[in-house]
Formats: sequence, C-alpha cells, structure tokens
Amino acid sequence: MGSRYRTGYTEKKGPTMAERAAVSGIQPNSISIQIELNQKKYWGFLNPSVQQLQPGIPVSFELYFWGEFQGTITYALDGWACSKSIDQVVLNAVGNYLLAWYE
Repeated sequence: MGSRYRTGYTEKKGPTMAERAAVSGIQPNSISIQIELNQKKYWGFLNPSVQQLQPGIPVSFELYFWGEFQGTITYALDGWACSKSIDQVVLNAVGNYLLAWYE
C-alpha cells in the first residue's frame, strides 16, 4: 500500500473562510445585519471601532451593505449620522439594530 493514503494531503479547492473574510473586510468581531425596508433587503455587516463610548460599546461602526463600504456611522446628539450619504430611514434602522444588539 502506498503512502499517499497516510499523508493527510488534500487538494485545496478554493479560498478558506478566513481568506474570504480578509478580502471582504469582515473582522472577527463584526456584527452581521439583515433588515428589510420598503420591500428592499439590506444585508451586510458592521465593524466596530476600537474606541469605546462606554465599556463594551464602540463609538463608531464601519457599515458594509452587499459587500461594499457604505460609510462610518456614529451616534450624535441629533441621532445617527454617517460619513457618506445614506437615507436617514435606513440609518435609523441600522442604529436601532445596533441598540438591540448591545442590550
């Protein structure tokens, strides 16, 4: 019997999950999000910043929908704000999702 059965070698069929995550921007502490507003589905993830507003709650989040960067969101005195132009209804829905996540 040849040794090829005992080597443990397997062919690599594609990128690993870690390699796909590195390319797409997903981090280990990312929060996945799926919301539906006005018959449109939004799915993606949020990467929390390193800075924290309170222990355990980050100051801002990088928002990704459909694998594309949508901006950095943060909570301001007048509500949720984003570094890029996003519909306020969508931004408030994402903010409410985050508040529920951290409760």
